[in-house]
Amino acid sequence: MLKNAVVSLIISLIVAVGSLYYYHKHYEPKIVAVNFNDFLKRQEKLFILGKITKKQLEQNIKHGLLVIKNQPKNAMVLSGRCLLRGHVINIKP
Repeated sequence: MLKNAVVSLIISLIVAVGSLYYYHKHYEPKIVAVNFNDFLKRQEKLFILGKITKKQLEQNIKHGLLVIKNQPKNAMVLSGRCLLRGHVINIKP
């Protein structure tokens, strides 16, 4: 009787922890802040100063957009300026 209760408790714990982990990994909404405006201003400044070519500018912007697109499906992407506290992704070419 005690053995069955211990086995049942262990199985219940494993299932509960596994379910919470799976939910956290795949379903829980995550907020991601991306500092895209500063990235664009920095790229514009580099282009105006002649430090990067038009082709490099286009590649860097495509890379920045790819960083945003590669966020998980359960992530809400916000502008870094909206975030008051937390981690902001700074896009670097």
